[in-house]
Amino acid sequence: MPGLVDIHTHLNLEVDLDPRLPEVVRHGTTTVVVGNCSLGTCFGQQQEADQNPIVDCFTRVEDIPKKALHQCVQAVTWDNSADYMDHFAQMPLGPNIGVFVPHSMLRVEVMGLQESITQDPTPAELDRM
Repeated sequence: MPGLVDIHTHLNLEVDLDPRLPEVVRHGTTTVVVGNCSLGTCFGQQQEADQNPIVDCFTRVEDIPKKALHQCVQAVTWDNSADYMDHFAQMPLGPNIGVFVPHSMLRVEVMGLQESITQDPTPAELDRM
């Protein structure tokens, strides 16, 4: 095997701050997969009014400090999954990147943050997802 494949990472945010991911590569990892634990940035910032889903979800699930997350959210310049995938082509990536569609963020995209964590989706929302 030419290198290691790390199938469970939370580098969604870090890759946009330093796409070389030097610590990952230094340990021999050649491919990372992001979007694990239903978290990610493939739908963009998803901010609406005072709601900041990336900060909320990553803080709640991964206990990442909000100050660090706000910096990461500012690096997000896309607003859809196609542009998200395209942005990797413009980056000097260290390892290869594989991406899962993060389910929590998909729910936020379709239902809004509060509704996505407090209620079940309607049949129409399920169809859209």
